[in-house]
Amino acid sequence: MYTARLNSFGAMIADEARNDALAAAVQAIVSKGDIVIDLGAGCALLSILAARSGAAAVYSIEADPFMAEVARQTIEENGCTDRVTVIAQHSQNWDPPEPADVLISETLGFAIFDEGLAPTLADGCERFLKPKGRIVPNRLEITAALACAPLVAIPDQVHGVLIKTLKRLLSQCFHRVELKSDQIISRPIVLADYCTSMLPEAPTFARTCSFKTVRSGCNVGLAIWFSAALTGELTLTNNPLAVPTHWGQTFLPFCEEAATLGEDEAVECEIRMLTKNKRLHFDWSARRVAGEDR
Repeated sequence: MYTARLNSFGAMIADEARNDALAAAVQAIVSKGDIVIDLGAGCALLSILAARSGAAAVYSIEADPFMAEVARQTIEENGCTDRVTVIAQHSQNWDPPEPADVLISETLGFAIFDEGLAPTLADGCERFLKPKGRIVPNRLEITAALACAPLVAIPDQVHGVLIKTLKRLLSQCFHRVELKSDQIISRPIVLADYCTSMLPEAPTFARTCSFKTVRSGCNVGLAIWFSAALTGELTLTNNPLAVPTHWGQTFLPFCEEAATLGEDEAVECEIRMLTKNKRLHFDWSARRVAGEDR
């Protein structure tokens, strides 16, 4: 009866690269006596680690009632009920009893902001933190590169019902992929860089970038990933050139004209990210650049 709710947490909690980076960051940034707020706490893993690092009080905020109960039981299992308190509501509807020294939020999605990180963190930084409070993550960088990804096989018809319109629309949607390093066929370019203490509720960017292939490829599109600076040199990333994580990457497929590229070809891409009605959107286009136009 719990499978549907817990499925998304299984891969995440088994992600050793994620867990190791966040555990090291919490240990490095939390000092004895700190007040810590954990936004989107899930099972309260980071809240418990903060308590073990010496926090005097940790407020573990989880809006999902089911996961809030999981968090309560996990905190009890680990003997931290004296310092970790579960707040079973959305952080934007909660007023803290005291300002925090440390604000933690690991609500990153495969498309960076698709799990509501931005409005939650923007509100938390404004209302929860002490003037010199610390934030994990403290910076977010969004990067893109040309990549080859397997085609999503969608039929033209299902039981005799034509779905060509749906197939065409789906072929133009961004989606999650799991890429390996040899599927990246250009040098990466940073699209946006955000300081989380000044993160807007609805982040947006618009970039025109020129990429050049280092090898040929088919089913080409843009791979997008994040790097989250945690503290010091510690970084959490879903970069396909790094250790694999449960996030995978975001893939923006190209139209047929630019979907097959040879080595040393140039492509100009226009990329825009925006939020509409609390939903993340990408708009993009790509065109080959002829030799004389480079």
